[in-house]
Amino acid sequence: MDLELYNAAIHGSSELSEKLTEVGSNIYLGQFTSQNNTILHVAAKSGQRKLAEDVLYSNSSLLYETNMRDNTALHIAARLGHLEMIRLIVNKAKEQDLKADRSLLRMTNLKGDTALHEAVRNGHYEVAMLLIDED
Repeated sequence: MDLELYNAAIHGSSELSEKLTEVGSNIYLGQFTSQNNTILHVAAKSGQRKLAEDVLYSNSSLLYETNMRDNTALHIAARLGHLEMIRLIVNKAKEQDLKADRSLLRMTNLKGDTALHEAVRNGHYEVAMLLIDED
């Protein structure tokens, strides 16, 4: 992933958010970090909800993209306790299809962990309860 794009994603650049809603935004959405993280993974990690919302508006299929450890953006948000990010991701998955929502919630990473496992292991019980309720 381009360093400028990565830094903009970490800091939640409003300029980047605007670019994501324009035609030709796939140049940003198709980039990956060396760990195979998408811009949605980076937004989830840094808690940039507005950016994640714009990313998902432009390309909701990024919900199911996994990095080199098979983590989705939901895994990352759950591990870090980003409750509002999780709400956004789950709601976007629900918009697509109820079965898709459940499959996202049940996706496992290389360790065999779901987002729920990540939330519980890291003491984010409000996040865990949300994930249980949604499943």
